[in-house]
Amino acid sequence: MSAADYVSIGIIVAFCACGIFLGAVRSIMLLLGMIFATSFVERMVDQGATQGAYVWTFIGITAAFTVGGFLLYGYSRITFIESMEGVFGFIIAGAAGWGIARFVLSVFLYYLPESSFAMMIVPGTSIAWDIYNVTPWQILMGRTESLRNPSPDLGI
Repeated sequence: MSAADYVSIGIIVAFCACGIFLGAVRSIMLLLGMIFATSFVERMVDQGATQGAYVWTFIGITAAFTVGGFLLYGYSRITFIESMEGVFGFIIAGAAGWGIARFVLSVFLYYLPESSFAMMIVPGTSIAWDIYNVTPWQILMGRTESLRNPSPDLGI
């Protein structure tokens, strides 16, 4: 296993642990923020955004959604099932952690492709590549396409 594998797995485990304490509602907001941030910054790459703009835009959007989740939870005290809140939070935050790990890997692949860390993210031979190019992530992004990119026919 390479350093890229360890970093990716470490990020996912850290977010799973945080999800136990965050609970489901705040973890859902974190996941939504990460999804919208990923969609937005990947369009920025196509337009030639700098590495700093890419990173800070992702962090800003994700943080804004997370803060919104804390405010929503603090105002409403919404829970799905009180006894299962930590379990749901673990699972949802794990998905968000997967997205954050993918973001970290994408920074290296897009902006530092010649670095030794980027060279460790090799198709078919590393866990990091599976995290970057995971099928469930592709399915999630495909199913949220209409939310992330509304149709111009709707006037949105």
